[in-house]
Amino acid sequence: MNRQQRRKQQRQQLKGEKVVNLKAKDVQLIQQQAEKKAINDVFALCLNVVALNLHDKLGFGTKRTREFIIKLLNQFECIGDNYLNFGDVRKIIKDEMGIEIESTGDKITVITK
Repeated sequence: MNRQQRRKQQRQQLKGEKVVNLKAKDVQLIQQQAEKKAINDVFALCLNVVALNLHDKLGFGTKRTREFIIKLLNQFECIGDNYLNFGDVRKIIKDEMGIEIESTGDKITVITK
């Protein structure tokens, strides 16, 4: 196959596919949006697991589960607004409840007194 035939074949393969040029900052913005969506998806999944356990294991109904999730989201909003940080949360849980939740590598451990 000569050069002309190879180019013709490449053009036919690319036919219908759009070529888009992006600036580095546009790629970075797309990446940040994808990361935020992934984090939100994982967080929503975690909230669903929490809601399921509150209902199945502790007998929470719709009202109490909804109230709990709303309060939990408000706490995370406070963390996002820098009224509270994760270190404060860990200290309060440890001091008032005697529970430590630690993340080490690929494992999460719960230590109680």
